[in-house]
Amino acid sequence: GSCLIAGADCGNRWNIPRLKKVTAIAAGADHFTMLLDDGTVASTHTNTVIKKQLENWSRICAIAAGREHIIGLHGNWTPVAVGSKTHDKCNVAKWTNIQAIAAGSHHTVGLKKDGTVVAVGYNFDGQCRVQDWTDIQAIAAGFHHTVGLKKDGTLITAGDNQNGQCDVAKLIKH
Repeated sequence: GSCLIAGADCGNRWNIPRLKKVTAIAAGADHFTMLLDDGTVASTHTNTVIKKQLENWSRICAIAAGREHIIGLHGNWTPVAVGSKTHDKCNVAKWTNIQAIAAGSHHTVGLKKDGTVVAVGYNFDGQCRVQDWTDIQAIAAGFHHTVGLKKDGTLITAGDNQNGQCDVAKLIKH
């Protein structure tokens, strides 16, 4: 089944709004965000400033949620971001030709249409050191690590490996 949510403020309780389908979800540390079928975004985030900023988003085709930030991808291959400005994790305004996005706890990652990767945000463990990655077809971001899936099926990682989260060889050997 699909989830339906009210698509507008009722104002008049007899004026029933069109229900919108949720087409994608993303979970942050203490919230989740929904992409709706009309290209708008809604979130359970408790920060009212973030919720208000999300009201201005339209034509969004993908979303990602981090600890204190939400990233959206426009249909024109450019990302938008709301949330905490700490560590510059929302500094995506100059990114272009982005086909996929991922949000870690304190960093943001973008996959460009040419298979290269960009990242901004907290880089204490090297999770944003992705500038040399090529031939990438998918990305994921964790707490302090980033993972890329190359077109040949191999994985590449960057960042904290304290718990083996970047130990690709160990994972594949099973």
